[in-house]
Amino acid sequence: LHLAVDAVDVLRPANYLGLDAGGGQLALQAGDGFLDELLALDAAIKTQMLSAVAFVLALPGLSLLLLGTRRTKELAFPLAIAVFIIPIPSGMLTPIYAVLRPIAAVGTSWLVPLLGTPIARVGTTLSVPGLTVQVANNCSGWATIQAAMITALVLAHFSRSRGRQLALLLGAIPLALGVNVLRVTAL
Repeated sequence: LHLAVDAVDVLRPANYLGLDAGGGQLALQAGDGFLDELLALDAAIKTQMLSAVAFVLALPGLSLLLLGTRRTKELAFPLAIAVFIIPIPSGMLTPIYAVLRPIAAVGTSWLVPLLGTPIARVGTTLSVPGLTVQVANNCSGWATIQAAMITALVLAHFSRSRGRQLALLLGAIPLALGVNVLRVTAL
């Protein structure tokens, strides 16, 4: 089997990662078995999830190798938070969107009348005079929640007070949802 996707080759039967000097192409070769099928699937659906997972798993090892144990321990939090660069498969996001989209739609349908504009809501479809819009996945607030959680984790890490850490972590999601409702209302 030879599958070439975006300058990355998935080949059988050797197991190595190297740079092909002739073409300057990165060649990833895996043996028969589960890893081969997993790499082919990841390349075919173009998620780059395996690459991200491999990168996150390689970071602590590279840190140990290049910086030593003491510095790697000092970098434990940044190395751990790197897990957020791993993309979430769209199949796992669909149920999240199914919960977040109605929250944005309901919140917007409560706020718009306060601005003096009549609004009708059916599911996640909002109608104001002369305009009908659907709260799409991009407006669900998932990106806002991710950004708020990562920011809260970083701020909590640097905070000395346990109460402040708890407030940051518990307040991140409700704050993100509220900000997203305001954003959708403004649209």
